[in-house]
Parts: sequence; structure tokens; C-alpha cells
Amino acid sequence: MAFVVCHMTKYTSSNLGGLQRHNQRETENHTNKDIKTELSYLNYDLINAEKISYPEKIKERIAAGVETNRAIRKDAVRVAGFIVSASPELFKDKPENEMRSYFEQATEFFKNRYGADNVVYAQVHMDETTPHMHLGVVPITEDHKLSAKRIFNRKELQNLQKDLPDYMQKQGFAVQKGQSKNKHLDEWEYKTQRAEERAKQAQAQAAETEKILAEKQKNLVETKKTVDSLIATGGQKVEEAKRATKVLAQRAAQEIQLKAHHMELTQSARTLSGKIEESTETLGELQTVIEREKRDLESVKAAADQTHLTSSQIDRIPVEVKRTGILRNRPEIVTVDKRDWDG
Repeated sequence: MAFVVCHMTKYTSSNLGGLQRHNQRETENHTNKDIKTELSYLNYDLINAEKISYPEKIKERIAAGVETNRAIRKDAVRVAGFIVSASPELFKDKPENEMRSYFEQATEFFKNRYGADNVVYAQVHMDETTPHMHLGVVPITEDHKLSAKRIFNRKELQNLQKDLPDYMQKQGFAVQKGQSKNKHLDEWEYKTQRAEERAKQAQAQAAETEKILAEKQKNLVETKKTVDSLIATGGQKVEEAKRATKVLAQRAAQEIQLKAHHMELTQSARTLSGKIEESTETLGELQTVIEREKRDLESVKAAADQTHLTSSQIDRIPVEVKRTGILRNRPEIVTVDKRDWDG
């Protein structure tokens, strides 16, 4: 079961400005590191719809509720500030409307106990670790005097620590009295106690984190060894790859040179083939001429045989005569008269 938190601090007129700035989040720089400014928009005041001036509103309430012919002393307590909350488990996983209901019922308790007009603010903070409410009561007595000493005496504070949990239980909240031995803590002591609790939690978390980090460090060392081994092996592989790449590059260059030489030889072969074809054609023509000349010579020899010409005489026959006779007459009917060239 969760326990009720209720702590009071008395404020004089000189403290009201700072109290207002803190409660209404009027500054960007907060000494309380628990404040999450990105969640401050969730805060709300159950008494005032808008932000107010604490000095002005409290002054107005004192003027309306206190009956005295004397000026109020500067060091007189103007407002009793309460921090109202519960241990964190009460709010864990609760929807916003249930948490709001808790603070609304607590506000009704203070109104009923000290007068609704005397409760001048009830600022709920949802932007810190545990939701809580800052509630202000102007200490006006039933006989219209301003006296925090008379209202919030030791006995009243002890009774408050019992009566508030009882009231909240009747409203359906699973809470109990939170302070042992009826000891009442003021706001500073409360925050100090909370800070000590958070410090213990932080130390426990730090120890756990340190343990995790040690394990991770160990894993990191092992990982580094593995990486170093891979790098060493990889270095050898890289060198082998470089050498293989160099050999392949040399072979590729040789292949390129061989291909170029092959192309040159192919071109030379083509050129030579063309020349051979030309020479073959010329040789064929020469063979044709030789064959023709041989036939012509055979014809002349045949004619010479018929006319009983000697070889020397045949050699002296003009080529034109030989050729003309051969062209006009078949070799076997060529007639050559010896007197045509003998002389």
C-alpha cells in the first residue's frame, strides 16, 4: 500500500516571488534537476485557471479575511506551503484522470479543514519524477487573525499526518500514513530525504552499470584480440592477393601484346596473300603466253620441216612473220617460202 506525503513550509513576504517562479515554472533555469521542462505543459493549478501573482493574491486574501488595526509585520508568515503527494507506486501506470482525482480530493480536504477562501493555489507538477502538488494556505484563524503559529502548531501537524490519509482512504485511494513517530518534515527536509533516496538508487544503478561495463570491457578485449588476429591473417591474405594481382596484371599485359602481335601477323598474312594472288595471276598469264609461244614455235618448226629450214634460218624469221602466219593459218597448212627471208 502506498503512503501519503504531506510536508509544510512557512513563507514570509520576501519568499513569495521565488515560490511563485518555482511553482508556475516562470524560469528556464531550474536548480532542481528532476524537472523535465519538456513535460511542464502537463502542469495545472486546481484553484486558478491562469498564472497569478502570489504576492498580490495573498495580499488581497489577507486584506479581505484579517481584521486588525495594526499593520501586518514584514516577517509574519503569509502562506503555509504544503507539498502533497504519495509514494511512487500509487501513480505507477495510472491514467491522468486518476492522478488528477487524487490531487482534487486532497485539495477538498484542505479547503474543508482551513477554509476554501484561504487555499490560494494548488499547483500540480507532472514534470518531475513523482507527481505532486504545491498547495498554499493563508493562515487566517477563526477570529480573523493572521497566525500560522496558532493554526499549524505541533499537535495540528501531527493530526494532519493521520487525518489526511484517513480522508484519502475514504475517497477510495489505497494509501496509509507515511511518517513514523508523527514526525513532520518541512519542504527542505523532504527534498533532502528524497535526494538521499535518489542518491542510493543512483549508487545501485551505478554499481550495476559498472558491472555491465566491466563485462562489456572484457568482451571488448576478447573482440579486439579476434580483430587483431583477423587483421594479421588478413594482412597476409592482402599481400598474397597483391602478388596474385601483379602476376595477373603481367599476364594480361603479355596477352595484350600477343594479341597485338597476332593482329600484326594477321594483317601481314593478308597483305602477303594478296600479293601471292596477284603473282599467281601474273604467273598464269605468263604460262599462257609461254604456251602460246610454244605452239607458235611448234608451228614454225613444222613449217620449217616442210621447207627443210635449218634452226638458224628459223631463228632469223621475223617475229611478225611468225606470228602473222601462225595467226592466219593453222600450223599444219602454213607455207613458208625460203626465198622470203633467205638472202
